[in-house]
This record gives sequence, C-alpha cells and structure tokens, in this order.
Amino acid sequence: MRRAQTVKKVIYQYRCVAICTAPKPPSDEGGGFAARRRRRERTTPQSCFRMTAPLTREPRALPHQFDKLEFTEINMSDKYIARRFQNSDSNEVSELIIKTLRTTNIKDYSEGYIENDVKVFTPEGVIERASWTHFYVIEDNDIIVGCGAIGSYWGKEDESSLFNIFVLPEYQGKGVGRKIIEVLEKDEYFLRAKRVEIPASITACEFYKKMGYTYKNGIDVVDEEQLFRLEKFR
Repeated sequence: MRRAQTVKKVIYQYRCVAICTAPKPPSDEGGGFAARRRRRERTTPQSCFRMTAPLTREPRALPHQFDKLEFTEINMSDKYIARRFQNSDSNEVSELIIKTLRTTNIKDYSEGYIENDVKVFTPEGVIERASWTHFYVIEDNDIIVGCGAIGSYWGKEDESSLFNIFVLPEYQGKGVGRKIIEVLEKDEYFLRAKRVEIPASITACEFYKKMGYTYKNGIDVVDEEQLFRLEKFR
C-alpha cells in the first residue's frame, strides 16, 4: 500500500464538502476520470458525507426585499390596555398607589410626608377622586399596573390638570407611564384645554419633562406642598 494521501472532494449534486484521508488504491484500474472516480467511491468512507438538500450550480440572487433592511421601533406601551376606572377597582388601585409611594417616592420624601399621602389614597379616597375626574387604569394581563386622571383646573373650561399618576414599581421604565400620558392626552378634558398643568412630585418631574411639560412660569423649585408645577400649552 502506498502512503495515505488527503483527498478533497466537492460534490455539486449535494450541499456538502468532504475532506478525508484514504489509502491510495492499486493502479491496476488504469487512468482516466472514470477510473479515478470508482477508486475514490470505493475507498472514501460514507460517514465523511452529510447529505442535505440538492444544490444547484448557479447561486441564486437574493430576493429584492433583502436589498435594504428597515427596522421599525416597537412602542412598548402598545402592549397595555387602558380603560376607565370602576368603583370595583378601588382596592387594587389604592394598593398600587400606596405601594408606589412607599417604594419609589420614599426616595425623595420623608416617611411622614409619604404616610400623610397614604391616608388620602384609601379605596374610599380613590372613589371620591374618580367622581370629579376622568380616572383611568392601565392593565397588563388583567392586572392593574398604572393609573392616572384628568379633570378641570379649578373649574375652568379652557384649562385642565393631570392627577394621581402612579405606576407599580416593577413596571416602571416599561412604557406604562407613557401609556397613561397618551390616554389622558386623548381625553376631552385635554382636547378642550389651551393649557394643562401637572402638580409633579420630585420623583416624577423628569419623566413629565420628557413628555413635553415645562416648569410653570419658569419656576424650577418645589412649592409649599413639595411639588413642582409643570404645564403644557396647546
């Protein structure tokens, strides 16, 4: 037997490339392409080949739609469902607000300040606030994960105010707050107003600024209630 040599074979009928080491057979079959082919087929182990779908000789051109790829930004707020508040939601909304106050807002306010707000947002307090505003909740798989309200600004027809915007801590930064603002800004109280005001907590001030609200009269310090006053003109 002669010394083993490396045989590299590219098969066009199948999508495969086989590289194997096989002993060179005796040369008693003569020369020519057919003889060399028979010797290779007899001496090349079948395990060297992994057959897949047939492959044509000529490569196919890419479809026209792949000439240019376009990417569309996904708005995460679209996955949430918004609806009007019902009195039966009062317990769940109260728990949401209190949890948010004690988990998120506590970073910017004293414990005493937070607990005073907790006393306001009982289930009964939530129902009372919903009675003079258009109050909305945001759901994810039937769980209320955010809320917000809009109403008249001190009874004025051409001015409105946003109230009680809260998002569960575990849903913050996931588009829920944006969804709330989008819903409130489609409400009739917003559409009829020339100016809309938000009594903004220290915690949420930067978020409202990202949504297009600015400091009222340019005053960028909190008032006696420890709130910023932001506004948007239409």
